[in-house]
Amino acid sequence: MSNVGANASDIGLVVQGTLIFLSAVVAVFGYIIQSRLQQKFHAKQMARERTERHTTARLLELRDLLRLKVGPIQAYLQQGHAHLYQFAMSNTGFKSMMPYFFEMIGGKHLLMKAMKNEIHSLVINYKPFLLDRTVQAIKKEPEGLLARQYRRTMIVVVQKYFEPAALLIAKHMNDLPFPTREVFKQKFPTLVGDPQLRKLLLIHFTNWVNQMRYGWIS
Repeated sequence: MSNVGANASDIGLVVQGTLIFLSAVVAVFGYIIQSRLQQKFHAKQMARERTERHTTARLLELRDLLRLKVGPIQAYLQQGHAHLYQFAMSNTGFKSMMPYFFEMIGGKHLLMKAMKNEIHSLVINYKPFLLDRTVQAIKKEPEGLLARQYRRTMIVVVQKYFEPAALLIAKHMNDLPFPTREVFKQKFPTLVGDPQLRKLLLIHFTNWVNQMRYGWIS
């Protein structure tokens, strides 16, 4: 009877020891699995934080680009163009822009071609912002009121608006957010083949400003 009790006690100890061992094994596996899950979570969190930092840095960079470079250039050009066309419209007798544009570019059909990118723009086609009849009136009386107003207008526009814009373009042209070459070719097909391509219009503008500022306007 005592042997039976001893055997039962030994079996109980073995079972108890096995359960303890199994519990320990489960605990170890649980720790390993938990540790690996924490590592994966930490890695994903670090990757997400890096992405967020890069995104934030890029957004700050774009904000500064727009605020310090693109924005001022656009503002100068908008004010300069508004000044020019205000003068150009003041001596035509037109009450709206559309008749003025139709006469300036030679008809409505050319405007429609420009809108469909079949011709590039008024600038590329070297169309003056003044109508032919205005140009002829200035040439006829170079010291008349209209001619004097024209020269004063050009001096103000070039010195106060276009020259500051040209300086910003010359300084920051390589930092500006140009579209890809392929996208640019689709938008401006008449410029395809030029090695400068995306910078060509800006280079033409800065060259024109310098010629006006240091060639004609003293």
